[in-house]
Amino acid sequence: MVIDKEKINNFLNTLTKDEIEDLNKKDQQEAEDCYKDFKEQFKNGSCFICNKHLKTFSADNPCLHWLLRENNKIKKKDIQKVLDKFSYFQVNSYLRWVANSDEFFKNINDLEDEKDESKLIEITLKYKHIKWSISCSYGDYTGHVGKKANFPHYHFEMLLNGQVFIKFNDFHIPFKESDLFGLIMIKDFGAIESYGTGGTGMESLMNCKPEDLVKYSSFTKDESKADINISTIASFGKDGILVDDVFKIIEEAEKSGVSAARLLQERANSVVSFVSPHDSVPKKEKRSGRRNHKLK
Repeated sequence: MVIDKEKINNFLNTLTKDEIEDLNKKDQQEAEDCYKDFKEQFKNGSCFICNKHLKTFSADNPCLHWLLRENNKIKKKDIQKVLDKFSYFQVNSYLRWVANSDEFFKNINDLEDEKDESKLIEITLKYKHIKWSISCSYGDYTGHVGKKANFPHYHFEMLLNGQVFIKFNDFHIPFKESDLFGLIMIKDFGAIESYGTGGTGMESLMNCKPEDLVKYSSFTKDESKADINISTIASFGKDGILVDDVFKIIEEAEKSGVSAARLLQERANSVVSFVSPHDSVPKKEKRSGRRNHKLK
């Protein structure tokens, strides 16, 4: 399957800025409508695609909700049917929405800084006891010449309670034509990969201005609920600051919920804050090495 980049470029050149903006707005609205439908049905334990309960399993009708494996009758071969039926972008969108239904941002590690330079796609998502990972190297994207997987594809891993249910090398999942068009638009024409408000991950969060993250973040004692770390260097001039006053600022942060970094901005002569992803963000699963454990 080959997508003609020149034809795409020629088509884009026929569109005006207003037409491109209208198309973008239409796509964004459709994504928001789908997400709204997903959210309403998901909280009631049903699937917005097939309109059935999330525990429903019918071998002849694969559905994205099988990726939750609410029904333990779902086997590896059934997950493969789902991945073969739905596009990469549909799978990615669904898993993002599910991950964010638990807690926003932190359950989606799509950080570019942590991505292997040999990978076009490398993302890990978490929901309760499940962890999914999607990986596509540049070799996968072009297809491995002279091998069985000589077509554009990606790899998928699924862990349940930390045990492997599906390994990266179990499947070579073919990209749909719509996937290749979308990936070319992103990779070669600078389109922005967007999954709507319901699909935002840590990369979007870390792309926010640090001063905004400091301003709108709140203090939490529960490390498992944290999204980011904020490290702050503050200067208080010649007289400095008493240790007791530092503890008072920390106590005020705990009581008020306002971050200590923000309180320091209000009281110090100068402040520099450094923002990084919190350790509670799931680590990206890498396609390297072998695991000796498996789900029974």
